[in-house]
Amino acid sequence: MNYNRIHDSLLERLQNSWNLERGSNAAKELEIINKYLQRYHDGDESNDISNNSLLKLAEDRLHALINDHDPFWVEPLHRLSMVYYLQGRLEEAQQFEEWVLSVKPWHIPALSNLVRIAEAQKNAPLAIQWASRRLPNVYSNGGHRRIAWFQGALQQARTMLAEDEERTQRRRDIMLLSLNNNNLFNNKSLNDDKQQQRNSRFEKNDKDLSWQ
Repeated sequence: MNYNRIHDSLLERLQNSWNLERGSNAAKELEIINKYLQRYHDGDESNDISNNSLLKLAEDRLHALINDHDPFWVEPLHRLSMVYYLQGRLEEAQQFEEWVLSVKPWHIPALSNLVRIAEAQKNAPLAIQWASRRLPNVYSNGGHRRIAWFQGALQQARTMLAEDEERTQRRRDIMLLSLNNNNLFNNKSLNDDKQQQRNSRFEKNDKDLSWQ
């Protein structure tokens, strides 16, 4: 059994699901940006488009995509970090990837990119730190370390989801308390005004119609 191929397939499916978090149109835009980055890595300078121009095109489209969506969709932010890394803007690249990990601590490509950034900064201790959090090699210790990594990531996701649900419930309780204190749904004066406006409108349409 080719475990490496199986793992690659599962990771590809995981990445596709992340790309689709804001719908198919946003995912298609990401795919276009990925092609710019792939052409950069391939050294494609056809059609008079230099490597630097490819990165600038990718950067501009990523900024537009980020502005169209919320910062909790981290896929364009991760790719922008990759662009900054390739441009030598290492501090900005690091900041974006650290934000990505604050939202998704299990984001596999972000962890790998942070290792590269730290190595480019010649910060060996930091590179080792990020590498220790990275997804282990598929052949490492018979794959057991990789399984343990995924189990830990799953537990992190469950914990963060539970915390989000708790915060949402607290906000809901506060909103309901505020509504009750303000009698928003039981405001007789407000309801009477609305009823009067509705009656006036009906009477204007048909003066002979009598409402009970």
